[in-house]
Amino acid sequence: MMIGQDKTDLQFVEQLLREGKKQEALPLLAGYLQQNPNSAQGWWLLGLTVSDLKRQIECMERVLLIDPTSVLAQVRLEKLREEVSIPPSVPPFVEPISFDESEVVPTLPAQQVPRSLAAQKTTSIVKTKSRMLQYIVLSILACVIVAVLVFAVMMLLRNTPNQSVQLVSFVKIPLALL
Repeated sequence: MMIGQDKTDLQFVEQLLREGKKQEALPLLAGYLQQNPNSAQGWWLLGLTVSDLKRQIECMERVLLIDPTSVLAQVRLEKLREEVSIPPSVPPFVEPISFDESEVVPTLPAQQVPRSLAAQKTTSIVKTKSRMLQYIVLSILACVIVAVLVFAVMMLLRNTPNQSVQLVSFVKIPLALL
């Protein structure tokens, strides 16, 4: 197939989908993807065409394998996963998708699905919050130590009126200087 013909085929499939003719678009997409298994747009359209949520998820995962920067596929994949509660670690296409008894869409070897941007941002936010919590705890601990030291000095000064205070065994400070 020529590249121009491929683009025309996908435009025709898009037109069928806009008209609500998913059943007509499905075999065209299956044939197209057999010829072009690395077409992110083809897998995207297939994900919009199939009705089974698990198959839609597999299609969006395939789009992300081909184009990890596809924000639309990442957002759609997250929404689909929320609907069916499938954990993100499920590998795409563990079994072939059959659209017709005689037609099976080709599968690629299972690969690691890239983490979505939202998952990466969530992890980053959690790490940042964890660091902030550590700093807060350390700050509070430092304040408590300083308060205890100040209290100890105050108690020493209070218990020794009109005398010199011996803070360290070899240094005597007259109260008049304090």
